[in-house]
Amino acid sequence: MRKVCGLDVHKDSVFVCILSESGDKLQQKFGVLTPDKLTKLDACLQRCNIRISNYVSSTDGKSYKGVVQCLSEGITDPLELIKKIHGRTINRVGREIITASLTGIISSTDMKAHKDKGGLSFLEEI
Repeated sequence: MRKVCGLDVHKDSVFVCILSESGDKLQQKFGVLTPDKLTKLDACLQRCNIRISNYVSSTDGKSYKGVVQCLSEGITDPLELIKKIHGRTINRVGREIITASLTGIISSTDMKAHKDKGGLSFLEEI
């Protein structure tokens, strides 16, 4: 049997199915983060006192998505989160300001809301 794969692209998600040579099937759905979802996600983060979007160039950029991915995995330590921020942003704004913008109160309920709001599976591509 040969390896076969397929993509099913929708407006708000992408479904991937891979059938291996041994017959094992891998299926995964990836959510797509639309501008509307980004706005809602950032509003949730702002309510938790995570204000990183005030300093990064785009909420669609790698720094912001990296921070959101860490938060969704339960990583809330600002010293860990700052590792996801681009060095130029840290140099431009200052390490203390970025660290303060990453210091918030994130509960497990907030983390679940972030996952639900943003469909964070798209971040696995980063």
